[in-house]
Amino acid sequence: MKNIFIRHIAVVTMTMMTAICPMKAQIADNFNDGDYTSSPTWEGDYSSFFVNSQGELQSKAQEGGMHVLSTESAINAEAEWTFRCRITTKTTAYNNLRFYIMNTSESPTETEGWYVQVGGNNKNITLRKQTGEKHETVINNEERHDLLASEDEKIEIRVTLREGVFSLWSKVENIDENFVHEGDHKAREIDECKYLSIAVRNTAKTGQCFYIDDIRAEGSEVAGGYQIEGSEGEKEQEQKKETIWSEQKSFSPDEDGYNDKFIIHYSLPSDGYTMQMRVFTADGILLYTETEEAGMDGETYWDGKTHGGRKAGIGVYVVYCELTNSRTGMRHSRKLTVTLTY
Repeated sequence: MKNIFIRHIAVVTMTMMTAICPMKAQIADNFNDGDYTSSPTWEGDYSSFFVNSQGELQSKAQEGGMHVLSTESAINAEAEWTFRCRITTKTTAYNNLRFYIMNTSESPTETEGWYVQVGGNNKNITLRKQTGEKHETVINNEERHDLLASEDEKIEIRVTLREGVFSLWSKVENIDENFVHEGDHKAREIDECKYLSIAVRNTAKTGQCFYIDDIRAEGSEVAGGYQIEGSEGEKEQEQKKETIWSEQKSFSPDEDGYNDKFIIHYSLPSDGYTMQMRVFTADGILLYTETEEAGMDGETYWDGKTHGGRKAGIGVYVVYCELTNSRTGMRHSRKLTVTLTY
């Protein structure tokens, strides 16, 4: 199927909470027809973009700066956005791609909205909130810094918005076998949406280094925006009560029955959490992952072994624990260090 632009309109019964009966909408563009000016219509810096022979939207900016294309979109609830992109230069603060999933203005300097940034100084993939000239990073997976250190990375991005919680996923060709969960963020409120936008920031020498394809957005439209039920105070309350800790600075998994495991304790204000524990070497190499359901009070442990069941060597390890509540969207994490000896 070629480009699609479909809107199904229904009667809206609106409250200012998450129980919403909104209009449904869908936008898709794979640029296979060679035209980005219709079905859907993209408007903006026409001279800075074209559809290449591979059916990709490609930048062709002659000067450095920010170059933008936008299409009308009101999708702002119970939604999913996906796209593919490719960047054939090393990303920096002046060479990166922004995909605005929600946007109140065609101008990136005046908008209020949310966008995925591909690249930047940390060379990773982040979700950010923009209010005028203020930019706030709300999802930033520190373990994926320098993910885009090479040139010509092919990337797939997926963002979901469910009951006010954003989730960001990415998959980089030749690095990731499957989509990697970059993180979650619970919003306090969602503004009305008017546009979906592509913004390329390039230098004078990198104007043709950005490619985007297979854009798809599907979800609901809530006129006027909405607040998220329970967001005021709930997040602060849970963060104050939740605790992750360990009483150990070192352990020795020599199977002598004493101090054989690195034990991590947690205490939570409610149930419904999932615990994920990841163990890294001091150089950032992932050795072990464990995911389990978490009660309100409990513990998990690392026995000093890798995924393959082999004993890890003597040294210092970083144990990253993350607790996520699937009901509320709350997420709590702590990074612990431990010395393994024998």
